[in-house]
Amino acid sequence: MKRILFFGLFLFLGLSASKAQNTGSWMLHGGLDVIKTDNYGLFEKAQIGLEANYFVRNNFSASGGVEIWRNTTRVALGMRFYPVQPVYIRFRGLIGDNSDANLGFGYAHPIGGNLKWDFIGDYYFDQGEFAIRTGLSIIL
Repeated sequence: MKRILFFGLFLFLGLSASKAQNTGSWMLHGGLDVIKTDNYGLFEKAQIGLEANYFVRNNFSASGGVEIWRNTTRVALGMRFYPVQPVYIRFRGLIGDNSDANLGFGYAHPIGGNLKWDFIGDYYFDQGEFAIRTGLSIIL
């Protein structure tokens, strides 16, 4: 039930007026967990994510991708909401073995042109774990 309420809240917020990317644009993102609370050291586990975002509105995107972790691969479906550029909130459902949902708060630092360097902190509800991830995004 909590997941449905979070999904509804961010869908509602995503349809409000704000500024970010252009409506109809695509963003490709790849990221790597630097640390996660179930890791015992920096880069102890190989946990990467690849996703594509489609901007339904200039501040709201729907996303789909894949999470590749040490022992499992999951499909990730979710959304990003930019309340203020370059800060965003991300909510995703992870579908597959040990399904989960996560809520993240991130910052997309412009590098140049359409390239951004992302930093995000994610909380995984079912696992009760927190991760810090960094990656690159390109706006198409």
